[in-house]
Amino acid sequence: FRLRDDGARTMAWPSRTSKAWRELSVSILHEGLLKPLLGITDDKLDGRSHVDYTADQAEAVRLAREGRCQAAFLIAPTTTAELSAVVDGGELMPQKSTHFYPKMLDGLVWHRVPGA
Repeated sequence: FRLRDDGARTMAWPSRTSKAWRELSVSILHEGLLKPLLGITDDKLDGRSHVDYTADQAEAVRLAREGRCQAAFLIAPTTTAELSAVVDGGELMPQKSTHFYPKMLDGLVWHRVPGA
């Protein structure tokens, strides 16, 4: 998604969002289409009651073609430059805007220290 030059000025953006945040494909999808035109609120996004996510474009298209969903929106992945521009400004990224691999492992590691 990309906005025309006048599109960014006419949209109802969340308060205190930067130009970098507003240029993210996922921000344009959420704030320009899902919320105002389809009535899909943040609660519905959080609950995944009206929207589901997949990082696999082929799967999204297949689900739409099979009628298992009403639409599929394919957006450009967030680049590291876009991520840096948003977080360097002290903002949080929008929901489902980052999908990087390899994922960092998390968990608890125990290591016995000899003589302790």
